[in-house]
Amino acid sequence: MNAETFCEQFATFAEAPNGIAKLRELILELAVRGQLVPQDPKDEHALELLDRISVKRQQTECDESVRAQKSLPPISPTEIPYQLPAG
Repeated sequence: MNAETFCEQFATFAEAPNGIAKLRELILELAVRGQLVPQDPKDEHALELLDRISVKRQQTECDESVRAQKSLPPISPTEIPYQLPAG
């Protein structure tokens, strides 16, 4: 189905039982898949990008001018300055 056909049939979809909920679900699914925007064939795969970032981070941490981040100490329940909501 192309965009023109979808627009022509939108009223039919919207009036169907649970039609709006199904349309929202479809749009969310398409968004998660990245199908709502034109795809650029020059874009690299996400795993390749993450690998490049990991290598760059390791190189940066080895550099003496930049120190690796230290993890923060855990917070004990007595140190929390406010009441946490249930759940």
